[in-house]
Amino acid sequence: MKKFLSVLTASAILLTTGSFALINNNNSKNNIILKQSTNIVSNTETKKDLSQLVTVKNIGDILKDSDQEIIAAINRKNKDASLNISELKIEKIDNKKAKISAKDDSKNYQGSVDVGFVVNKEAKFDLKDLIKVNEKIKLKLKSKIDITKIDSLLLKQISRANVKTTSELDIQQLDVSEILFNNPKERKFEAISAKIKAKTDSKNYKDEIEVKFTIEYQKEEKVDNKGVIIALSIASASVLAGTAILVTKKYKKSSTN
Repeated sequence: MKKFLSVLTASAILLTTGSFALINNNNSKNNIILKQSTNIVSNTETKKDLSQLVTVKNIGDILKDSDQEIIAAINRKNKDASLNISELKIEKIDNKKAKISAKDDSKNYQGSVDVGFVVNKEAKFDLKDLIKVNEKIKLKLKSKIDITKIDSLLLKQISRANVKTTSELDIQQLDVSEILFNNPKERKFEAISAKIKAKTDSKNYKDEIEVKFTIEYQKEEKVDNKGVIIALSIASASVLAGTAILVTKKYKKSSTN
């Protein structure tokens, strides 16, 4: 009887252990399946369909039918789109329509969408609609530059910071005024602000906006003059040596006479 109980107990232990291992294996498999399905969902979610991002398909006036103008106009009309032109293909159907498609290697977009527009060289845009990024725009400067004479640089940096909503701003139609900076006596500025305003005769802009920059100073490369000095010294020595030889020859010739 004791032997029978011992065998039964051992069998129960073995059975329990095997069953636990089997349950663990099943759980492990389930976990793997869950993880795989989660990854598939997350990968799908990262790519957004262009037809869902671009809900306003009539993007209105653009100055010219360039790729940059079209994407900027789409972003202005569809505030949540924030399309990145580098991941898109733009096919102009005619001078009023274009098909926007995701590139094959696009990480963020899929599908395509058709948009309509009107090319109008006289179209006027509010600067607040074009310049959405108006704070903490990075500005690289040399330490000796006169910061009061860099209107064109400021506008270029504004255009770059707002590439999703505007093409390059036309300096001929804009005034840069009220340039304010800290530590003007030390001439070592950390930040600067300026007012960008449409000129009274501007064809394409209206209104004004204040823009703020953060400044990063470029390290000035020191020119090594040693090599130049040595080269000049050698050249000077050669010239002097040639002159000395010439004088000596002339002297000898006159002596023989």
